[in-house]
Amino acid sequence: IQQYPTDPLFGQALLEQGRTKFLAGDIDGAIEFYLNIGEAYGYLPEVAEALWRAGYLYGTNDNPTQSRAVFEKLATYYPDTEQARSGLFLAASAAYNLNDLTGAERLYARMAVTTTGEDQAAAYLWVGRLAIQRGDQQAGNDALRLAVNAAPDSYFSARAQDILDGRDSFARPVNLTFQFEDAAQL
Repeated sequence: IQQYPTDPLFGQALLEQGRTKFLAGDIDGAIEFYLNIGEAYGYLPEVAEALWRAGYLYGTNDNPTQSRAVFEKLATYYPDTEQARSGLFLAASAAYNLNDLTGAERLYARMAVTTTGEDQAAAYLWVGRLAIQRGDQQAGNDALRLAVNAAPDSYFSARAQDILDGRDSFARPVNLTFQFEDAAQL
């Protein structure tokens, strides 16, 4: 690292140093190292991964508040990365688990506008559910409709449609009839 700072593997080598601290059981040292990568080497493509790892380690070591702060920073400075999208989802889930429903809704909404497909449908489903929970039926229904359209063949779309239709989760379809041809089964 000190001898070859312009090597194409420089960023990977930094990540490995953080991983080494983690594997040695020095969680605080690993977090600090990953955060330092973000501060000192903002030009490296590996910074998003370093910040994600720091946020993840905070979250899995009973510090959801710090985890959320790191993931929000990641989404602000590196919004077009997979790590930012994943981090927003983890931050929103942490906010929900801490009963910060306003924060969770804000984070899911942020995720909804930065993702596509199933991730977007999942985010809109959560935005809709949380809006309805706080009493804003119109905003909730609007978000659920966006979830239905974001990934029409996904679980999240189907669940959003169920909520819009007032159906319980995993309720048996009303008009589903299977027809079998007994002769063909022999």
